[in-house]
Amino acid sequence: MLKILYCNWCLNSRSGTEVVTLETVRALQARGHQVAVLVWHAGKPADELRQEGIPVFTSLDELPWNPDVIHSNHLPQALQCTLKFPIIPQVFFCHDSCAAHSSPPKLPNVLHYGAVDEVCAERARTVGGNLTILHNAVDLVRFQQRESLPQWPARAVMLGKKIARIAAVREACEQFGISLDTLGTSVEEEVNDLADRLGEYDLVFAVARNAIESMATGCAVIVVDDRGLAGLVRSEYVNEWRRHNFGKRILTREPTREALVKEILSFNSDDARAVSNRIRDVADLDDYARDLVNLYESVVSQSCDKPIDARCVLDAFPSAFCTAIPSLLQLMSLQEIRQFSKSLPVEYQLLWNTLSDPNCT
Repeated sequence: MLKILYCNWCLNSRSGTEVVTLETVRALQARGHQVAVLVWHAGKPADELRQEGIPVFTSLDELPWNPDVIHSNHLPQALQCTLKFPIIPQVFFCHDSCAAHSSPPKLPNVLHYGAVDEVCAERARTVGGNLTILHNAVDLVRFQQRESLPQWPARAVMLGKKIARIAAVREACEQFGISLDTLGTSVEEEVNDLADRLGEYDLVFAVARNAIESMATGCAVIVVDDRGLAGLVRSEYVNEWRRHNFGKRILTREPTREALVKEILSFNSDDARAVSNRIRDVADLDDYARDLVNLYESVVSQSCDKPIDARCVLDAFPSAFCTAIPSLLQLMSLQEIRQFSKSLPVEYQLLWNTLSDPNCT
């Protein structure tokens, strides 16, 4: 059994990494491991985990035990944990190819990097080190496969936090008499029962995790958000698009009404079932948790064979910290910056407070 500290920026809504955190730590606990979660902002999802016996902390000082391995999804927590536990092996997972908080740190205690797709892997490779790509997975127990789709869609839904192109999607659906709902943070309609709701829809407009969950449920999926359009997921290229997490790399076309109409016309209930079956074969959360544990055990074994030198880690920290400053300054309010600085050695606190001074140019 491993003692795993799983770190995420926040756990107060249902954004991508927050859902990943919820599902992953539950799967790890189900495998018999002791898991605790560190976040800076805790809300209802954090309370859900606490009720299930998985502790969620907002301060490392609250952690009752030393972990065997640390899993960080975001830069601030990776830095914070490095200073608190410099000899504990850390795994850093990149979930976003450009977001500031997903910037990978270069530190001797980070023994392995992970990425959810090829474009995130490219970002992680900029700091070197060992790298594994683990694609997003789905809890197949929760996301049950619906009955076969009708020959033509009647109901559709657009999911996500980036749905500024909703007008074009709505116009395309109206052309065929398809009703359209919207769910997600951008329309202030965040839900925690998506697994139950998806079975009500025939066609889903989504990207990334939402797209994968929808496919697993058996819906036909058109990959689109305000960044661009990929198109209807078809069986002949579902594997290739999965390599890119049904996200940024494949959103290459303008999501005009005409382009969306063409994709809707490609709707095929039999092919959607083939796509669903394939996703359910390769994106099972249980398999993901198994692979993650294997990775954890590998870095723990590596650190046992060659113990991490705390002095080496702390000597490397100033360079990593200075490199991270532009990203950190994009992320945090002055209050959060001052709170974060309390976990740093005195010399870094002084630098941090100087940089966070609004009068400093």
